[in-house]
Amino acid sequence: MIDVSDTRYQTANDLLWDLSRYFLMKVGVGESPALMFRDSHGFLMDPHQALEIIDKLKIAYESPEINAFVEQENQDLHLESMGIDLNHRYLLNGINVYKKKEFDPLKRKRSFSCAWCGTRVSSTKDKEYYYITDHYLRSGLSEQKSQPWEYSCSETCIRHVWDEIYESWMRERGYLTAIK
Repeated sequence: MIDVSDTRYQTANDLLWDLSRYFLMKVGVGESPALMFRDSHGFLMDPHQALEIIDKLKIAYESPEINAFVEQENQDLHLESMGIDLNHRYLLNGINVYKKKEFDPLKRKRSFSCAWCGTRVSSTKDKEYYYITDHYLRSGLSEQKSQPWEYSCSETCIRHVWDEIYESWMRERGYLTAIK
């Protein structure tokens, strides 16, 4: 098992080597292509330090668990960069994915069927309704199973609607392991 603390929150002082100021430079060694570390001032890294880094890289990248670890880490970073918080399912970019809205009695009469349970909701008999505020995940689904705007009669129903959108989106992208 690969034992790694969360590297996204480490500072440069916590790392074995601060490689942020180095880049890889193509060189030729005889007839073979090779790479060397060069810093922003043009200085090459000391060979002993470079070999020590390479030894540590080989240990990690030759580990049998590395592919699963890389895939999981990249998946988590991708979801995080999109604003998906796996611990707070009803937040996207820190904002609720649904809202409650009251019907305005001064506007025209409206009615719709709940996207989850099918109950008829009407501005003449109901005071409020719920709707999905974020359509990013929904717009990315290959199968459009629901209406362009998802309206529901209750918070319970709108959560079910969001769960379906969320899980379909995650499943289509192969993020099944992230679904809790």
